[in-house]
Amino acid sequence: RRQTARIEANPLFSQLLEAMPGPACLINAQRQIIAANGGCSSPSACPP
Repeated sequence: RRQTARIEANPLFSQLLEAMPGPACLINAQRQIIAANGGCSSPSACPP
């Protein structure tokens, strides 16, 4: 659920989800956000 809050807090991420929904898109968009944030800076942003 924490990831959902993070997604909703990011307008660009929400637009990506609306444009092309699906597990693959989720993974790609999440990786882009992690990369944009400078890598795994926060534990909640990184899958185990």
